[in-house]
Amino acid sequence: MGPWARDNKQKADLFAESLAEILRLNQMDEENDLQHIEDHIYEYIPLVTPHEVDSEIRTNLNSKNALGFHLITGAILKQLCRKGVSLLTYLFNATLRLSCIPDIWKVAESYSDCFENLLLKQLKSLIEEKHLIPDYQFGFRQKYSTIDQIYRITDILIERPFEKKRYMHCLVLDFSQAFDNVWHEELVHKLNKMLP
Repeated sequence: MGPWARDNKQKADLFAESLAEILRLNQMDEENDLQHIEDHIYEYIPLVTPHEVDSEIRTNLNSKNALGFHLITGAILKQLCRKGVSLLTYLFNATLRLSCIPDIWKVAESYSDCFENLLLKQLKSLIEEKHLIPDYQFGFRQKYSTIDQIYRITDILIERPFEKKRYMHCLVLDFSQAFDNVWHEELVHKLNKMLP
């Protein structure tokens, strides 16, 4: 065990050293993770099948959405015959192949909702299959929560220092929708004032 920190400067220095050690480990992981992502960034996204399109329309598309520019609602799409689903599948796959989403879909809510949901499923599958999200990231992932991150922090920041007979303090905050609700300009101003 090291010497006791007697004043605020010594406490801040010890805290900074501790954080630097922890963050240095994460940065190494982050660099490897970024390289792994870059290696797979142009990975082929599988095309959708008529069955996937039909299933998405019937189970997830909102039947009550308002009439858009094209006057086609989710309820109308749910009435598509097999030929209509095949044509919509062809359209979605052309969009994937060309990597270009039609501008008209910005006002054609039914099409864009369906396509976005299908694309999200494809991306999630690819991300999980290729392990593109680091194991220590818990936000925006299904079946992971703040509690899982707390268990991880408990292991890394509390149990390991105890094994070496060191002290560790940890503060964990979870603000629901914090970024959405914060005054961004004031946050940037305060961060600029706080940082050297």
